[in-house]
Amino acid sequence: YAMICLQRALTAVQSFDAPTEVWRQCFTDVLFPLLDGLTEVQPDDELSQESIEKSRLRAWRVVSRLFLQRLSDLTSLPGFEQLWDALLSYMDTYLSIARTEILRDSLPDMTVNLIRVLSTTNTFGRFGDLEQRTWEKVEEFCPIIRPLYNGEP
Repeated sequence: YAMICLQRALTAVQSFDAPTEVWRQCFTDVLFPLLDGLTEVQPDDELSQESIEKSRLRAWRVVSRLFLQRLSDLTSLPGFEQLWDALLSYMDTYLSIARTEILRDSLPDMTVNLIRVLSTTNTFGRFGDLEQRTWEKVEEFCPIIRPLYNGEP
């Protein structure tokens, strides 16, 4: 329920013309600590594991949705590359702790979507070797993402 409330609050705030720095603070002060907290939860049984992974997936959807919706604001801020690197690190962490198919199936597709948007909006082109660094990091933690990105089965 808390995740739904957070998502609704962030959606409502998006209609306001908030300073761009607020969006970085939203990630660093709210969303990243949420992702961190969900990595620390260690379920006792299979049912709990599934529930935790569903919560992790919901959190990741909120984060990726807000990232894409506020991309133009975020890219105008100094430190966008660090924010993107942090997202990649969370992807790595979440895939490494995944114990069910819930995260293993969804996160690569969500990552492909993020990379595709960064590519088609020429965001990578604005930040030097960011695209190359992204692929190098992604290949380390989830080599199936590139074939997914290229449309290979």
